[in-house]
Amino acid sequence: MTATAPTTGVQPVLTVEHLNVQFVTDEGTYPAVNDSSFEIRPGEVLALVGESGSGKSVTSLAILGLLPGTARVTGRITLAGESLLDAGEARMNVIRGASVSMLFQEPMTALNPTMTVGAQVMEVLTNHRICSKAEAAKRAVELLGRVGIPDPERRAKGYPHELSGGQRQRVVIAIALACEPKLIVADEPTTALDVTVQAEILDLLRKLARESATAFLLITHNMGVVADIADHVAVMYNGDIVESGPMKQVLLEPAADYSQRLIAAIPKMPAAHWDDIVTAAQEGTVTVPAVPASLPADDVRPALQFDNASIDYVRGGRAFRAAHNITLTIPEKEIVGLVGESGSGKSTLGRCALGLIPAAEGTVTVLGHPVHARSLLSAEDKAVRRQIGVIFQDPGSSLDPRMTIAQCIEEPLLVHSPEGLSGRQARQARVAELLDAVELPSHYAMRYPHELSGGQRQRVGLARAIVLNPRVLIADEPTSALDVSVQAHVLDALRSLQAAYGFACLFISHDLAVVNEMSHRVAVMWQGHLVEVGETASLMVRPQHPYTIRLLAAVPSPDPREQARRREARRKLATLDDMATLADGAPPA
Repeated sequence: MTATAPTTGVQPVLTVEHLNVQFVTDEGTYPAVNDSSFEIRPGEVLALVGESGSGKSVTSLAILGLLPGTARVTGRITLAGESLLDAGEARMNVIRGASVSMLFQEPMTALNPTMTVGAQVMEVLTNHRICSKAEAAKRAVELLGRVGIPDPERRAKGYPHELSGGQRQRVVIAIALACEPKLIVADEPTTALDVTVQAEILDLLRKLARESATAFLLITHNMGVVADIADHVAVMYNGDIVESGPMKQVLLEPAADYSQRLIAAIPKMPAAHWDDIVTAAQEGTVTVPAVPASLPADDVRPALQFDNASIDYVRGGRAFRAAHNITLTIPEKEIVGLVGESGSGKSTLGRCALGLIPAAEGTVTVLGHPVHARSLLSAEDKAVRRQIGVIFQDPGSSLDPRMTIAQCIEEPLLVHSPEGLSGRQARQARVAELLDAVELPSHYAMRYPHELSGGQRQRVGLARAIVLNPRVLIADEPTSALDVSVQAHVLDALRSLQAAYGFACLFISHDLAVVNEMSHRVAVMWQGHLVEVGETASLMVRPQHPYTIRLLAAVPSPDPREQARRREARRKLATLDDMATLADGAPPA
């Protein structure tokens, strides 16, 4: 299918016509991209979207001439009229970096840790003989300043590990812009970033596209990012472009069945009252809420409780406080979402609840029993541990590749030998029951983890987490590694299990849309402090704490209309003193 942009009279920077990519394997020929066509004009952003295996990254690698020798490529790819498929490797080495640049997903792996930041920007300029070494050094500082690196002259002399994740991604963007390329291919450029940093990078990319007339090919699975930055969208499925058109048309009125299913599977954020929120912030009437310590109802018992708990990490004999005076209660049969940016202390609370990290001050209790982080546990401690289940972020690495699915699920039963489930037949019956509960066929019991998809492996993780009928479940980013449609199935399974078994759940996530769909209440963490706790339906539309407001404004919405409102709210909030103070990492006055 052809992805077309409106005819404007401006010649396309990139034209892809009838692209086919096949991989030759020992088992035969595998088609990865089928008869795909699209074009991008100067200053335009085309988003190529789809789930894992759809052919997005293969398409980008075909444009850059970086496919392996087993690939067979046919069709036509032209950059400003020059055929890239007919260009030899020597010519492509000139084109890559000078005319076409690449933005990678993980900036830390894209940067050389042994070279200064300035030297890495200079390297592109000198390799392509754009200017002399002295001019390149001056140009590097200018580029770092252009992409928003503070004090660029000093930062140019530093190393990548001295920068934050967002600053490292800005350096990668500076490198991509160094030779003023006609096209930038951005492969998931914000996936590894927190939402507030992601918003800043998207603002920068949008500005660069408009000011420099550079064409962008954005490879992503995040429809919120698409709604924020893209002009046109092409949806890929199994190597085919199944739909294309203007961004608003595709996101608001998708025509293809797959596009409809994909967009329907995306967790949605409610439309917040941004006008009221911004007005209150401008008038200085935003109040920092008192974090409630009590339960929502007096007759509900706590399953997991933090009472003025502070948690330290000790490195080299020095203690670093990762969580400060946390008071939070997760009642029985309730899901509480714990949100915040990387380093805010979310996972630290989960590890403390599991007894993996001790509380330096205060107490942590599970079902009324104190949680102890020590190697020698009493019988009472072990009984409490049996009541806690855990779901890990990466389903692949959390399952033993040498064990069958049945053995993975059965293992906690062998370790704890619960009453009534110590016999082999009883264990097998329990495994069969849970496979049915997570909607996996019974014959999967004899398969190994590598024979299952990512979503199926995470369902196995769910089954293993509840095999002992826990009363408390810790879910640490359980769906972040999954495609949106797979994520939807896993979340449905988790909801069904929670309704059936009634366990309390601490749901840790950076994805506020997922938390909105899953949790009864939301707790917001910032720099080790619990700053706001509230009912999900209320907090998501009327946040009170300045950090919560800033966090929600940065969450991209797949609805272009809501995303425009969020972007405008973020622009207005950026001018306020307390919001600017938060951006600098200091608490508001």
